[in-house]
Amino acid sequence: MNSMLRRGLALAICLASAGCAGTRPPAAGSAAPAPSAKASNSLGESVDVSELRFISPEDERRFNVLRAFCAERAQGLPSVHEPLRKDGSLVKELWGFPPEAGWTWFSGAACNKRGIGWYSVETAAGVERWPAVCSVRLEAVNNPRQGEWGVHLYYYQHTGLPGSSLLVDFSRFKGDLVTAKVPVGDSLEYEAADTRISVSAPGDPAAMLRLLYLSPASFKQTALARYDALLAEVEKAFREHRVEKLVVVQKASASVTPPRRKWAGPGAIPPLRKRVPLTPDEEKAGLEKARKELAEIELTLEQNYEGFYRLMVELVPYDRCFK
Repeated sequence: MNSMLRRGLALAICLASAGCAGTRPPAAGSAAPAPSAKASNSLGESVDVSELRFISPEDERRFNVLRAFCAERAQGLPSVHEPLRKDGSLVKELWGFPPEAGWTWFSGAACNKRGIGWYSVETAAGVERWPAVCSVRLEAVNNPRQGEWGVHLYYYQHTGLPGSSLLVDFSRFKGDLVTAKVPVGDSLEYEAADTRISVSAPGDPAAMLRLLYLSPASFKQTALARYDALLAEVEKAFREHRVEKLVVVQKASASVTPPRRKWAGPGAIPPLRKRVPLTPDEEKAGLEKARKELAEIELTLEQNYEGFYRLMVELVPYDRCFK
């Protein structure tokens, strides 16, 4: 199946299912995060929040709100905390709820692991000299130990500059495996043959966030509108013959590698490929496939929107984190 998810996440189509079994994230407490001691470790240099100099007051306010919220969720739970630290150009803090000792939960693979959960808050070194920082990024994951659906929320804010983004990705579990994903965000993508087609929501991500959180009905209407827009863009790309495929024009060469070494390692010469238009039959089949896959996603949203909405608001409540 074609991939369709912003930032390289693979999209698997959700087929019709019987309701969405939501899971409640860890209950909130009331304590704010304690300042971390100045130190160095393998994960980067520890930072006291008082050292940071935000270029935008709004980014500073949001960063502090989100950081306090994440710490509250971790109170009294068997969680693992990585205090605020500077790691390259990023300043971040993480709270994880690992299902087993030694599990590295802050990774792309962890998003697809049953029973995993975490919150992370980040800012970035600004164009000015350290300790100037700008932007805020929140990432939150809650995959159920039991039940069918997990949720992954990503929000990035850079006040006064373009580039803010929003993604809420719902993962369907069968046993310990993720069998499907339904992304809802300010930008969606569909890959037809070897051509990536994308569509962005009007306005900024904050506007879409408000609509998603307004009510279950608003969540459903907003999500379906984004997929309707994506389908219209896909149909236009086929109609204008802009969908292309990659074909090999020269096979891989392994002349500089040991005998029988496959291309993939260093020193090998990759195959030469070029983009060519689809044939009329390929265009027809590709368009039919796209319509079928996007219709299946819309059907899944219509059948599960109330559960999706519940997962989202229980993971990150709007009034607490985004007002």
